[in-house]
Amino acid sequence: MKTEPTEALKKLHEDTAYNVTGYKKAREAVNIAFQEGQSSPKIRQLEWRYDKSDKIYIAELSMFEYRVWQDNDKSFMKAMINNNHCTILRFRTIDEAKAAAQADFEKRIKECLE
Repeated sequence: MKTEPTEALKKLHEDTAYNVTGYKKAREAVNIAFQEGQSSPKIRQLEWRYDKSDKIYIAELSMFEYRVWQDNDKSFMKAMINNNHCTILRFRTIDEAKAAAQADFEKRIKECLE
């Protein structure tokens, strides 16, 4: 992760080299935007695939795996880190279970960033 907006500042310098007042204001705006972006990174959405043989939805990442399935009238979400079972939660619908997996994933990623 970059610690300063180097590419944006290079472009800013090229475009505003002759206007000192404009450059100072633009540089301040770039730094503010960079800080806001650092403090609120966008976390990707989980990508689900459906395994027909096991009748289960799976979202796999390098360190995480989420599994969502339905059994009778209940849906379940299992979160695993490095193939270790972390938790199994019960929900009313598949969509609720997938939303819980996304929220858990975002929480874990944000804990790494703070």
